[in-house]
Amino acid sequence: MKKVLLAIGDATYSKILRNHLSTHEDDFEVIDSEVMHHRYLDEFIIAEQPDILILHDYYLPNDFKSSDREWIETVYRIREQFNDKVRVVFLCERENSDPFLTNLVAYHVLDIFNKNSIDLEAMINQLKDEPLFSNVSRFMNTAAEVAKVDIPAPAVLEKQTEQEEVENTEPLEEVEEPPPQKPKKEKREKPEKPIIQKQVIKRNYQIQLSEQVEKIVGIPVERKTVLVISPFARSGSTFFSHIVSRQLAMLGVSTTYMENPFQPSYTWDRFNGHNLKPNYRSKYFQQITEYELDSEQVEDWIFRDVNLLVKNPAAEKEYDEQYFGFDNYIKMLFASTATVTIIDAGADWAKPVYRELFSVASHVFCVVEPDLSNLQNIFDENDLQKSLLFEMANDDKFHLIGNRFSNGFDKELIELANQALDLDFTSCIPEFSSQDVFMSQTKGEFLNDSRKNRESIEKALAPVLELLLPKEFRKKQKGSGLMGRLMNKKIKIVTNEN
Repeated sequence: MKKVLLAIGDATYSKILRNHLSTHEDDFEVIDSEVMHHRYLDEFIIAEQPDILILHDYYLPNDFKSSDREWIETVYRIREQFNDKVRVVFLCERENSDPFLTNLVAYHVLDIFNKNSIDLEAMINQLKDEPLFSNVSRFMNTAAEVAKVDIPAPAVLEKQTEQEEVENTEPLEEVEEPPPQKPKKEKREKPEKPIIQKQVIKRNYQIQLSEQVEKIVGIPVERKTVLVISPFARSGSTFFSHIVSRQLAMLGVSTTYMENPFQPSYTWDRFNGHNLKPNYRSKYFQQITEYELDSEQVEDWIFRDVNLLVKNPAAEKEYDEQYFGFDNYIKMLFASTATVTIIDAGADWAKPVYRELFSVASHVFCVVEPDLSNLQNIFDENDLQKSLLFEMANDDKFHLIGNRFSNGFDKELIELANQALDLDFTSCIPEFSSQDVFMSQTKGEFLNDSRKNRESIEKALAPVLELLLPKEFRKKQKGSGLMGRLMNKKIKIVTNEN
């Protein structure tokens, strides 16, 4: 039986791996303790003596300045101290052609899973067998790449030895600065501290958002961060995000819509941005470039009372998650004064940045189409990516939305979809006339602004608004009529902070 030590850093990933490995109890014993920070990796290996170490290069928290180089140092150190007694399994999301993977193989890492969707049964069967070069040969691009492998670990070890000698031989009062090793020793006395700090950051974010209350016509409305996802592309996450944003704005709720920065621009053209805001530059642009806008450029675009945070394709292309991540999103969320912020992730929900945003979102809406073949394959316990979606679906904040469900036979569709997914639908959006949708696009307006479809949209979105807005607020808005809605546009922001 092989002892397995998990160093994933993400509770959902760890739980899925642990559950699957535990079903093969004759082959694997998963150690109860988990490595939750790279800083304590060596300590855990020495204490637990695992046969297999499973690492994740993104989710495992670290203090790296140059992640690729320092991961190579880590693998080198493990090899030097434990030789091949510890089998290193490396999980990541990288292209086969990435030279970093070539370098890992050069350090005898023969179990590399570099896709966001992993066949867990195939992975377990591979770990049951002996490590084989054939499993990673596809990463060996050229012999030249192997020749470029830098081996920085010996220099690091020598530096540490010199520091220890200084600590042992020189009097403390003669040392002008604290020894470099001292902070590490202090942190090792309290191994749980870094974990608590990371959790507190997210918890504070949630608390601050909930404490900032917008009072609209005397009724407090807590701030909400909404994540909209789809298991498959072109299922309608953007359409749903647009109509929800507009519906909230029509009720007098300040709303921000955030477009997916990792996909081609859509919303700027959708709402006639080339005519209305030709000099618009998004806050994504500001976050990445730190470029000062000139007098003719603007970074705010409020259209039909919705604050649009979208890309201008004339000046912005798709952003790289490597340079725009969770921290950038948090900065923008903190800076926003909107009561409801809708983040449109679409089919990119599995990207690490959106996985982290899932943890801080107040509500998550998953938009699906009435395609039974797709619906039956959304959740697959043997596929890591689909297992992650299933874990998300078990969270109380997760809500299923049906899109393009025809009014003629929506009841039958919903029943079949419920059976396929084993989940209830929070709301089903009807299928609107393609002509009506096209006309709203040519006019550059929300479909909600069409008098013909307004009532159907209000009815379909009612369960969604019940989740986002207090009952008293919705009741007052419903009874106020058109004049009441116009009068209630005036708002006052009240922020309660410690």
